[in-house]
Amino acid sequence: MSIRILYLDHESNNLNSMMATFRRDGEVFLAKSTDEGLDILRENKIDVVFADHHMPGITGLEFLKMVSEQFPVSRRILLTGHAYNEEFKHAIKMGYVHHYINKPWDEQELRGLINIDLTSDL
Repeated sequence: MSIRILYLDHESNNLNSMMATFRRDGEVFLAKSTDEGLDILRENKIDVVFADHHMPGITGLEFLKMVSEQFPVSRRILLTGHAYNEEFKHAIKMGYVHHYINKPWDEQELRGLINIDLTSDL
């Protein structure tokens, strides 16, 4: 099974790192803006969506909330440089986000989440 991953981040270095991490595991789509991310989701079946929380315009959490409403089958993971707070806890409880990861991320932790996601009911 080939996994399709979307990663939303406005920082090129992070986009490049994500591509390098998963390019052999499946198809990786990169988006520098939420509009670009939504376009990719409309045009492709995406299994896992990673989004950086600190985005210009709307936050990664707001983006994942939209994704949860429009593309509910996708797994949604928030990447953040901020400490866990009530907003993230509420988002997980509401089902907007499945997991959150602190930046800089640990590659094995990301891989673990994707492996979990591959065995769940995508």
